[in-house]
Amino acid sequence: MPSGLAALARLAVLPSGGDQVTPMVISQLNTSLGAALDGEQLHAGRVTRHAVWAALVAATAIVLIVRGTGEDAAALTSVEMHAGVPGLLAALLGGQVAVALTREAHLFRYVRTR
Repeated sequence: MPSGLAALARLAVLPSGGDQVTPMVISQLNTSLGAALDGEQLHAGRVTRHAVWAALVAATAIVLIVRGTGEDAAALTSVEMHAGVPGLLAALLGGQVAVALTREAHLFRYVRTR
């Protein structure tokens, strides 16, 4: 939260016109959670943090297999496409189906049990 936000919020409040001016209190609505957010640590601790390296290793292996053998590169690429492309499509479609089948009640239940 920017440090000057409290001063800017006071500018938006108009007095009620009476002589009694109540002091304005600016505070966090949910005081039990969310007092501090360490986004860098959350990003570094995510489940998919190693996915880029795994993809790089897999791509390097596929390239080395095609270039390192004396076999026909087109045939090896065709075999690779028969295994790799359906796997990639299944992963993408699985994610889309999961998002499409998620309802608002599921999200509330997830948050409540968390």
